[in-house]
Amino acid sequence: MQDLSRCVSCDYQTTEPLTKCPKCGRRLRTVKQARRIGWFQIMLGGFLVALMSVIAIVVSTIISGAATPGEGPRFTGSPSDVMFIYGIFAIVIAIGLVSIAGGIMQIRSGKANKLILFLILALAIAFYIMAITFKGSKG
Repeated sequence: MQDLSRCVSCDYQTTEPLTKCPKCGRRLRTVKQARRIGWFQIMLGGFLVALMSVIAIVVSTIISGAATPGEGPRFTGSPSDVMFIYGIFAIVIAIGLVSIAGGIMQIRSGKANKLILFLILALAIAFYIMAITFKGSKG
């Protein structure tokens, strides 16, 4: 039996061995390919969450002044700098968590969820706006 293929854009489904959608011309993806991409999303999201969590712990130690006085790095920024740093961490961790959720949904259903894509895009835009706003306030 031929594997079911779905259009990435219009959700057209077929069991024919096509590579492009006859309705909109976009590429077709098999369920197996979609699930493989779902596993990649889970790994990427897990990496982002783990990496940003470790960085947040290290930065928090530096900011709190837990290092021995006179030794190691010292944070000399303002409270708004701290808020910006933790805001960036929160957005990147949120992108990782949404990616994990999207990967799980893609593995279960065999197709990409457009809502997850829009959430990741919205978080990326929030990341960009936050960076521009901070840069403007420092300039």
